[in-house]
Amino acid sequence: MVGFFELSDFPDPLGFQNDTARYSLGYQAEIQAGTRNLLSGGADVEHETGELGSRADELLAPTRTNVGFYAQDRVVFGDRVYVTLGGRVEHNDSFGTKFVPRAAVAMRARDGVDATTLRASAGAGIKEPNFFETFGTSFF
Repeated sequence: MVGFFELSDFPDPLGFQNDTARYSLGYQAEIQAGTRNLLSGGADVEHETGELGSRADELLAPTRTNVGFYAQDRVVFGDRVYVTLGGRVEHNDSFGTKFVPRAAVAMRARDGVDATTLRASAGAGIKEPNFFETFGTSFF
């Protein structure tokens, strides 16, 4: 039987193999510094491996390790204003090392049962392609 299209979703009669494993480890610590500062910091490590590709060909066996370190300080001004400043350094085997900052402020406009809090935050982020997007062999 011949399909309508030249390409098929299943071009390989032996199929594809997409076996992956991800191992991760993380640590976070917090410490109260005086009466106004709450310091947080930590580290994450993630290691991914896999066997990907067409079973008719030699399988790819990629690996990728990501390491991140972060720190932030939440400062209290009076009873109503909280300022958070922080950053993270990400190292990715595929994309290199980047610094990602963040800042936030929260202000309680009033107290009580129906208290109002105004919040604002800004920061940058990194979103890497997933393991299949980075190393997969199919264009689907």
